[in-house]
Amino acid sequence: MVSVPRLRSLTLVALLTASACADMSAKDGGATTSDTVTMSDTSIADVTVPTDTVTRPDVEADTSPADVDQGALVALKQDPEWTVPGSVVARTAVAVAGTRVAWVEAPTDGAPELVVWDTGAADGAPRAYPVPNLAHPRELVLGDTTLVYVDDRYGDADLFAVDLRTGAEAALVARVGAQEHPALVGDTLVWADCRACVSGDGGAGREIYRKPSLGQPEEAVTSDDTPDDRPALGTLVDGTLAVAWVSGDTRVRVVGGTTDATLDTGRAVAGVAISEGILAFRTPPLIINPDSMRPSDVRLWDVANDTVSAATFHAELAPWIDGVPRAADGVVAWLDGVPAAPERARITVVSTAAAPLLDTMVTGAVTLAVSGERVAILAPRADNGGLLDLWIRELP
Repeated sequence: MVSVPRLRSLTLVALLTASACADMSAKDGGATTSDTVTMSDTSIADVTVPTDTVTRPDVEADTSPADVDQGALVALKQDPEWTVPGSVVARTAVAVAGTRVAWVEAPTDGAPELVVWDTGAADGAPRAYPVPNLAHPRELVLGDTTLVYVDDRYGDADLFAVDLRTGAEAALVARVGAQEHPALVGDTLVWADCRACVSGDGGAGREIYRKPSLGQPEEAVTSDDTPDDRPALGTLVDGTLAVAWVSGDTRVRVVGGTTDATLDTGRAVAGVAISEGILAFRTPPLIINPDSMRPSDVRLWDVANDTVSAATFHAELAPWIDGVPRAADGVVAWLDGVPAAPERARITVVSTAAAPLLDTMVTGAVTLAVSGERVAILAPRADNGGLLDLWIRELP
């Protein structure tokens, strides 16, 4: 069994200032053995046409894990603070739910694979789902028993799903126009849908859609002339499930239960995240210093009390850093750039009560995912040939 070390809690003052932290850069060496157990059956089942698909059928691929030995726990690369899978391969598009982590393995000489690993299991190994015809899988989200992702195998962005119990994979929503930016909690799915978009309309036809459960018909959450984008699923303060999204570039909106609230930030919002009634978003400042990176601060909106507080002060982003915050299970996480060392990135995780959980830096981190149990980032490592790798850390 692998024990992932816990980090001591830091002070809130340290979290919200630009104090220096230890550099968790890559360590040399590490295992190069295979770290995944691959599902053996990749046959393609008959084509069926579901009710929510207009121009393209769903293709179910049987990637059943039957009669496959999980094997011993994966070999790990050497790192004192992070759990990093062994073998040398590019890893992209990370998702986290509980102790489970999902990602894409993208070898330079083969097809990409979807991989899921329950890092809390004492005797489990990462499990690969070799879905046929994967093109550019990305934007992974994990539900209770399903992995949903975006791929453009039909020519534009569509939503696909893998049943993690059986390995069966199918097109979930594959209409004309892009279906992207999925968010999944349990069996409830939301996404941004451009089926009604018209060239030159500035995205006015983009709407938010929802499936109350993956087996139910889709329904429109929005239907107006305002571009609606980057939805997120999370909870309100009473535990009610809510959907939040960016409405018309500068507004963020939350709908769930009896709540229907809108906040106009006055500036462009790249994306949102919500948990326990706290909505995290990021906006640029009114004035940008031309010799800086990309100034951008994280704000926390207490939806029930309609108050906004600053989580960062004069934070900046390097061009390659994903600036959208993440939230789940009562925690909020984000990446910042480091002005004095633009190749590095600061990872910050706090509870929705603003209690500090993690503040550290990793060279080259580009994106992250979080749950109440784990934070995972993608960053290059020397012992991964300089390719993007998966770094996983247990939260205190």
